[in-house]
Amino acid sequence: MSNFEFIHLLNSNFLTYLFILLVNMLLFLFLFRKKYQSIFDPLFYQCVILSFVNSVVPFLYVTGVVTLNILTYCLLCTCVFLVAFLFRFKRIVFPYSHIAVHTPTELYGLYIFCCLFIIIVKLYEYSTVGIGIFLESRFVSRQNFVVSLLNRLLMIPHVFCIIYTYHIFNDSLLKNKRIIGVCVLIVVFLFDFLKGSKGFVLQYIFLFFIYFYFF
Repeated sequence: MSNFEFIHLLNSNFLTYLFILLVNMLLFLFLFRKKYQSIFDPLFYQCVILSFVNSVVPFLYVTGVVTLNILTYCLLCTCVFLVAFLFRFKRIVFPYSHIAVHTPTELYGLYIFCCLFIIIVKLYEYSTVGIGIFLESRFVSRQNFVVSLLNRLLMIPHVFCIIYTYHIFNDSLLKNKRIIGVCVLIVVFLFDFLKGSKGFVLQYIFLFFIYFYFF
């Protein structure tokens, strides 16, 4: 089933999907209610995303697209995961002693360099394999060795740019750099959106939690 076929099916049975989604969401939020720190905890958003993921197969079963065997397999996998995760899970509470962050000029220079590196790599990717969101599969870029290697090298600069952008907005000493921070955040967010990944926003939430919780 393609994305367009699923969207068409969803439009025709939206209330059915919404009911299944709400049941899943209430179930997972109830099971994990004592595990996440707050609504800014990445685990909370993982519960929300997990609700969306686990709503798909029951929805397809109710609409007659998949068989009972597939539904049973999905439910058994979910139950095994929940039992294994919740059985030995311990909620870790970190002390609220923030780590001091220094902002030397070299760090800001590294921030600009990482941003330029991201732009160059992404423009090269678009000119070589195309834009992920408009391709039949966003994993086409992985078939190109050079593009795949560059995207792996991009992971650390990408994380650094997002975290340092949060730091720019949080540090009063860098308030004159906030326009640059907004531009960088928009550019990086746009590149992530054009990848075609549906869960890229979770990384921003996760890094937001990491920065403001520890720093």
